[in-house]
Amino acid sequence: MNKDILVGALLPFALFACRGAAPAGYYAIETAPGSGTWSQVESLPAWVTTKPVSRDRLVFVGENASNVRSITIVDGGPVVTSQARKLLLDKLSGLLAAAELERAVTAALPSLVLVQRAIHEQVLTPDPVPGNTLCTAWAMWELPLTAVLAALPAAVRGEAEQRLQAAG
Repeated sequence: MNKDILVGALLPFALFACRGAAPAGYYAIETAPGSGTWSQVESLPAWVTTKPVSRDRLVFVGENASNVRSITIVDGGPVVTSQARKLLLDKLSGLLAAAELERAVTAALPSLVLVQRAIHEQVLTPDPVPGNTLCTAWAMWELPLTAVLAALPAAVRGEAEQRLQAAG
């Protein structure tokens, strides 16, 4: 066999074997929610995996992933708003007629507040191909119970507060 042909046939395999491993990823948190300024941290913030419990607010954590950070970190509000709507309708079911409850929940949802965001950036392969990176983003939102209770008739606020505090 011709030596040049053999080298030509084996060269792609040698280059593939020598390309090395993908670099390790990193975590970052946004210094102020919505600021777009990120600080690298050692590990994933605890609130991502263990949602904080509060008696005066409901906490929601949304997650998104893409190969482009700017796509991943978009607001996240629609996902969290959907989570909040579902939880409120489930926990407050039976307190009011369905239409009245829907109006109260809709009135409370604009009070959702973005409080923290975190990301995990990873290089999946060192090959310069589309999709070689992955950015996972998490956003923590809070909904003050006062906003929910204010949207409800006074006669059901006590029961609603108990149900929502139990929901965490």
